[in-house]
Amino acid sequence: MTKYSAEEILDVAGNISCAPTVVIELNTLIGKAKVNINEILSLVEKDQGVVSRVFKVANSSFYGRAKKAESLKDAIVTLGLIGLQFLVIEHALKNIMKDLKTKDDFLWKHTMQVSAASMILAKHLQRNLFNDAAVSGIIHDIGKAFIINVYPDAYLTLQQEVNEKQIDAIDAEIKIFGFDHTIIGELITNKWNFPQRLIDVIHYHHSFDSVKEFPAGSQRLIEIVKLADILENKYYAHAVLSKKDIEENDFSMKLFAGKEDQVESILEEISCEFCIGK
Repeated sequence: MTKYSAEEILDVAGNISCAPTVVIELNTLIGKAKVNINEILSLVEKDQGVVSRVFKVANSSFYGRAKKAESLKDAIVTLGLIGLQFLVIEHALKNIMKDLKTKDDFLWKHTMQVSAASMILAKHLQRNLFNDAAVSGIIHDIGKAFIINVYPDAYLTLQQEVNEKQIDAIDAEIKIFGFDHTIIGELITNKWNFPQRLIDVIHYHHSFDSVKEFPAGSQRLIEIVKLADILENKYYAHAVLSKKDIEENDFSMKLFAGKEDQVESILEEISCEFCIGK
């Protein structure tokens, strides 16, 4: 019987060629009691891919600057620390997912779709969580990406069993590996010093109902990403979303409290995004 090891997966996470050093260092700087903008500038300048992305987003219509940001400092000030953190994490994760070289890109497509749906939900239901929702959507299944990379054949067998027997994927992961992707994702992102609110999403996006106490921001973020994940899976299976998909989940109805009249229009917007992303 094959023995599967979480430690083996964590070793891979620690040795990949594009380990998110910039993310780790940026999270450390932002976490300081007194943030030093010059330290952040020096760090960001080391990665030209991040620099070009910062300028592109800061000067986009989304931020509506009257004058184009000419300096990196101006661009970062426009984004704010959370906005910068989002871009740096997004950039790192794209490189990580590509570097893992899974057998097909189904997981990357899923994470991008969940990110898109999370952004739409946050835009309408909790605007201040927009950037966190975007990052969380991309990162929520990062543990699965590493399991697939280290144990590709075993995970293929798992997927076949889930599809044929219609069993819960988390239960199947625990049965086969002895751990699931939420645990692996939490361990990896803890090691990389990711913000706790993002780690909470990774750990609890399948098991939120069992969580009794959470900071309000983390709770709302987990709910948004969990719903986006549910909707993406439903759309993938049936190519349609309906109001019933919201009404059958208690936490979903709470998310839409006071905005029940927007359910159908938001679902339509998400469906259009899924269709474009196919």
